[in-house]
Amino acid sequence: MTFHSKHIFAVLLCFALFSLTACSPAEKPVFELDAELIWTESDQWPNNEFTRNIPQPVTGTLVRYSQGTSSNYGFFSLELSDIPLEDCKTYLQAIEDVGFSPISELEEEPSPGFVSIANVYLKEETGLSLAYSSGAEGLMLYISRPISNV
Repeated sequence: MTFHSKHIFAVLLCFALFSLTACSPAEKPVFELDAELIWTESDQWPNNEFTRNIPQPVTGTLVRYSQGTSSNYGFFSLELSDIPLEDCKTYLQAIEDVGFSPISELEEEPSPGFVSIANVYLKEETGLSLAYSSGAEGLMLYISRPISNV
């Protein structure tokens, strides 16, 4: 992954995360973590209350995941690699097919042959934020739910 790809991917992830958190009122900002964020390296798709509600991508490799709380929300983040652009677009449709509605969609081509996607979805009280970079073939998923529903 080049420096340019990493920079664009990081910006997209921040956009996606802050877009999702802006959708939910809270006593303090949703993005203020209650504890230090710890990433766990894994190549196995986790089966938990967060991931049961979203489809697993058909292609790609899970790199790592994290879980935590922020204000009155629980969240689960997943980082995947090796997902071609067309497979990412197929995955976006799979997300909608299981009932998630897009509330914010962004697809840009900041340079020729390089596509960035940052989308936010909602299904009942579950938010799903997605950031994708074709240059890195990387996908970040951020799932957020009120703690009473975790």
